[in-house]
Amino acid sequence: MKKLILILILFLVGCQGVTLEQELGLDGKSIEEIIYELNNDLKQEVTASITGTELTINSGEEKLVYEVGDLFYLAVAPYKTFTHPWTIHSVTGCQGELVEEELNVLFINDEGVTVLNKTVSTLKNGFIELWLPRNQTGILTFVQGDLMASTEITTFDESGTCLTTMQLS
Repeated sequence: MKKLILILILFLVGCQGVTLEQELGLDGKSIEEIIYELNNDLKQEVTASITGTELTINSGEEKLVYEVGDLFYLAVAPYKTFTHPWTIHSVTGCQGELVEEELNVLFINDEGVTVLNKTVSTLKNGFIELWLPRNQTGILTFVQGDLMASTEITTFDESGTCLTTMQLS
């Protein structure tokens, strides 16, 4: 009987296993680190999407939800030839045309303040991750050589997190 109880205890402890967060190696990571890793992991073990307020990761069996925080996340896939329309970024599903390419990015808000002005590289999924101040409206511009694309964006809770309409021309 004692043997049976010991086996049952070991079985129950073993069934607890690892959580999805542990399995994906996300324990103790910031929201920025988590999204960056998911954007660069093209294995697609899980699905993940991000709205203006939260990141949701789903394995089909377990679901993780993270609050985005003080900054607004925007995934941008500038393109030259082809794109796909989207509004909410599928961190594990969207693929942009320009993979690991360097561009200059400039964001000037409606008050004329330069919020962002730097050189960035697209990730393996063809997207650029931008973390911008919340509750802003302004003009986002990308430049690559003699090609340029500009558009107005917003960074409110209900704003889209996936921008795929910026054609470099």
